[in-house]
Amino acid sequence: MVVGVILLVVGLLMMLMGRTGHAIGGRRHYY
Repeated sequence: MVVGVILLVVGLLMMLMGRTGHAIGGRRHYY
């Protein structure tokens, strides 16, 4: 299903952005 793939990709992007944002920007919250 296309929706499942989109949710999977968005979840991975949010996780990666959360990690890089925490390391670079110093953000305490994770998306």
